[in-house]
Formats: sequence, structure tokens, C-alpha cells
Amino acid sequence: KQWYQRRVRVSGGTPTEGVLLRSNNNPTLRLNLGVYLPFISDWLAVFGDNLLVVSLEDYSRYPIPNLLRIYSFLHVSTPDQDSLKEFVENSKRKNERPKSEQSKGDMLRETRRLLEEFYSPYNVELARLLNDTRFLYKY
Repeated sequence: KQWYQRRVRVSGGTPTEGVLLRSNNNPTLRLNLGVYLPFISDWLAVFGDNLLVVSLEDYSRYPIPNLLRIYSFLHVSTPDQDSLKEFVENSKRKNERPKSEQSKGDMLRETRRLLEEFYSPYNVELARLLNDTRFLYKY
């Protein structure tokens, strides 16, 4: 029942309109993983100001400032700069495209356009909800 409700809420329509978010025929179709809005909205309703949302893009681009922001948000002591640098340097990136896939080239422009079109309404609403334009994701 929860999956049914989530499909309706994310798709903005009937359950059949939300079918793109999960496909039994294509297990690699994971569009729902990029629709953060309903989950963050629910978490904000429960946790309010006790929720910090950091985008992977921001964290990847600026790991140390984001780690400092996270430590501050949690009100925990901050490791020294050398420890932070060592942590970042030794952290394995888990969201990188495998080398075996990189030789296939970039995403087709039409595919990127379709994905941007799909995610745009959710990202606009997420940016509004968080009052943060960084979540508008201009590709």
C-alpha cells in the first residue's frame, strides 16, 4: 500500500501514470531514485529543522566545506584539517561511472533532454521546499 501511495504522489496522477518509477520488465529503470521531493517532504514534516539536505554534487565538489557544515549542524567536534583531508583523499567514490562504461561515450542529447524534462518539475518543487536554488540542477 505504501508503494501504491508513493507512486501516486510522485507521479501526480493515477497509479498507472506512476509506472515509470518502477518497472518489473526493466530492473535497471530506476527513475524513482532521482525523485527526492516526496521523501524529503515527508522527512521535513517529521524532523523539521533537524534535517540537513546536502546534494551529492555539492559534497563531491566541495567535500571539506560540506563536512564542516555537517559537523556544525550536528553540533559535534570538528576533526583537524589534516584528518579531514586524509578522510576525503581515502574515501572511495561510489557514484562514479565504471571505467568499462566510460568508453561508451556520453549520454545522448535526446536522453539527457528527456531526463531533464522528467525530473524538472520535482526539482523545481524541491528547490522551493528547501528554499535553495542549487536543487534546480541546471545541466
